[in-house]
Amino acid sequence: MQFDINSFVTGTLLALLLAAFINHRLAVARSKEERKIKLFNEAAQSFRDAFILELTSAQSVNRSGPEIYYILEKALSRQEAAVIIFKPHLSSAEISRFEKAWTHYCYPEGNPEDAPSPFCDYISDCNEKAEIAYRQVASQKIEAMLSFARFK
Repeated sequence: MQFDINSFVTGTLLALLLAAFINHRLAVARSKEERKIKLFNEAAQSFRDAFILELTSAQSVNRSGPEIYYILEKALSRQEAAVIIFKPHLSSAEISRFEKAWTHYCYPEGNPEDAPSPFCDYISDCNEKAEIAYRQVASQKIEAMLSFARFK
């Protein structure tokens, strides 16, 4: 067998080019995934920030402030904006569960069609036991929403 230096050099160059191409494609894929994760984490942080005050109020032992209904109602537009901004960062499978969690947060006792407005199921009418229960429900519902916004 005769050793052909030209064939060897050509084969080596092709192998190096193929390795470089594969490495480049993998780097591009990693970069896209890292960017996607970074964008998700930024959106998730903004989403969590939109709910933290209400979660803190719901979990607060101090009941001298306004009822949870008024706290949630005041935050509605801010939270709706956060939902709209965050939702595109979820997978299609997560979106339906996320929308269901949002609906359960806004209407914990039933159907949106049966309620005159969001959060009306949290009205305690100055009943302290009801207020405590509604704060616990609000806390659970907010935590369910925030479970979608865990850092990746």
